[in-house]
Amino acid sequence: WVWTSPAFCGRRGGAARAGRPGGSPLAVLIGAGGRRAAAPRCPAPALPALPGGGRFFGAAYKIPRLKRQTVIRDVLELTDLGSKKNDQVSAFSRGMKQRACLAKTLLHDPKVLILDEPASGLDPRARIEFRELLRELQRMGKTIIVSSHILTELSTMCNTVGIIEAGKLIAAGAVEDILKGLRATRKFVVELLNASDTSRVTGLLEHLNGIQSVEADGAEVRFSFDAVDTDIAELIERFVAEKARFTSFREEMVDLETAFMTLTKGKLA
Repeated sequence: WVWTSPAFCGRRGGAARAGRPGGSPLAVLIGAGGRRAAAPRCPAPALPALPGGGRFFGAAYKIPRLKRQTVIRDVLELTDLGSKKNDQVSAFSRGMKQRACLAKTLLHDPKVLILDEPASGLDPRARIEFRELLRELQRMGKTIIVSSHILTELSTMCNTVGIIEAGKLIAAGAVEDILKGLRATRKFVVELLNASDTSRVTGLLEHLNGIQSVEADGAEVRFSFDAVDTDIAELIERFVAEKARFTSFREEMVDLETAFMTLTKGKLA
């Protein structure tokens, strides 16, 4: 994959090439199995995406005339625009326009979708609805590649991520693998039922092998632990044996934004 944005994500296979540095429009892409991939862009106002332009795009994609109306109806239903089939796209909200652009792109049933900043400018509800639509397309077996600066959005929709800086791929792989690779030691937070147990818990932790640091604030204890999952399970058993009652025990996870800031150096392409 060659990409010009700081992060992208995909689901499986295929090769893609998109754009030029500086954010120019996406090119036609070649997807898995030699199929053309689709990179939706909102069309000019004179040529509505869908519904009214559905027949035009159906013909442009060379969908057989007898199947055209069925295909248009199916993609409108998939993108939750079935009730808007006779409405003007110009009157749609931004989120609905995004879905209309996607509906147009799905007419020829592409196996690969390339999305450039799909959540940009959407309100929270539209963003959630669009994300759920992408998950439905993923369940249908489509490969989806997303270019975005909204890293929190990527972490909720992607299972594979790549980070690019100055035109070079500096990290790629499963999201969880990248995040785990950045954790020199694991960090945990314990919320005790009673603050009176704090000194006993911190004393127990300070004498364990692998403990890097321990901090206490009232009934909350934070500690860094160079440990595997079996060590954590044994530690919880020790807490129970010592009758240190706690209401929560959680690991502080590295997020994608932290990973991006750690891996990049602020270089411009």
